[in-house]
Amino acid sequence: MKNTAARESGLRPESERFHPLRFTLSFVGSVLALLALLAAANHALNPLVFSRGALRDVAAALVQGKHVAVYDPNLDFRGLRREHIRLMPEAPDVAIFAGSRFEVATRNTFPGRSFYNAFGHNDYFEDLFAFVGLLEEANRLPKTLVMSVRYITFEPIARRETEEWKMFAPEYQRMAERLGVPVAPFRMTFPRDHYASLLSLDVAKHGLVQSFKKTSAPFGATDKESLPDMDVIHPDGSMSFSAAHAGTFTAESARKESLGRAEKLKKKSATQPTDDDKAALGKLLDHLRSKGVQAVIAITPHHPAFWQAIAHENYGKALSQLEQTVRQLAALHDAAFVGSFDPKAAGCQERSFRDYIHLDEACLKSIFDQIPPITADKTAIKP
Repeated sequence: MKNTAARESGLRPESERFHPLRFTLSFVGSVLALLALLAAANHALNPLVFSRGALRDVAAALVQGKHVAVYDPNLDFRGLRREHIRLMPEAPDVAIFAGSRFEVATRNTFPGRSFYNAFGHNDYFEDLFAFVGLLEEANRLPKTLVMSVRYITFEPIARRETEEWKMFAPEYQRMAERLGVPVAPFRMTFPRDHYASLLSLDVAKHGLVQSFKKTSAPFGATDKESLPDMDVIHPDGSMSFSAAHAGTFTAESARKESLGRAEKLKKKSATQPTDDDKAALGKLLDHLRSKGVQAVIAITPHHPAFWQAIAHENYGKALSQLEQTVRQLAALHDAAFVGSFDPKAAGCQERSFRDYIHLDEACLKSIFDQIPPITADKTAIKP
């Protein structure tokens, strides 16, 4: 009756009238539902990026001595290290941490000793504190801990192009606070891009493309140390490339890429550590020594063609200065220092490089062999 009366009076019925608030709420609700659906899809399609449970499953398999095959190696390696270290039955004799420069170092690099490779892509200064903190909180500090400094280790946060290091933000903050060193504010360490990527159509597209390519699960345990079409993570934390992936590396492509990179970088300057950086790193090294850990700082070399092209340019001079500063800092705090940005000084041949910074296990072993042995009282023998 009310609607009939409304029509007779020339007014639209209440149910047919436009209500801005109701429309807005309905629209916002629909958008949020679509975003939630997209996030759920990305979470399901990319489990080793977003799912802690999936990372824990991989870690559990590794602890059981199994290899784990993955279709896409661009996973949350820091999340995997967190889960793996917490599940370890005991501390390894040797642990190493760096970016992908260390990824192919296996237990054979340190024969006769238990070993863990905790590489994580795109490492920065804060990662060193985070990894030490993670090991200490899990009571898994090794006898020898090798940590790497690279050409942009000390790059200011505002200038960094990648943010994988932020996945270690909680461990970094807790460790820095324990040592009494300045801590970057939360707004600069929160992995905003990581969580925003849950709402990315590009990430969803990548996941869908990968899923259509796969004939099996995106990851799974295997008894094979290498596979034709999947990269393999080993129980010691290292990784081997698929035959298809490894087949893309050639001496010619490595040299070409190195020369191209040198041309872009030679006039630039590598970031040097600030006084605060040096003081903080010194405290970390002192802390490790107080815990009976042999601390080692390793610098890995660049491709010979790259180094030859930049050695006497601004960039090469800055790298040499950075290396000298870190070497002196290590000596000041009774830590070992091995390696060099210069491939000749590091003892590495051109055949060891697949691009301008990534190298093979033979080169890494030649660097790690420079680490002084530990005496019975757990102090390193001075070279």
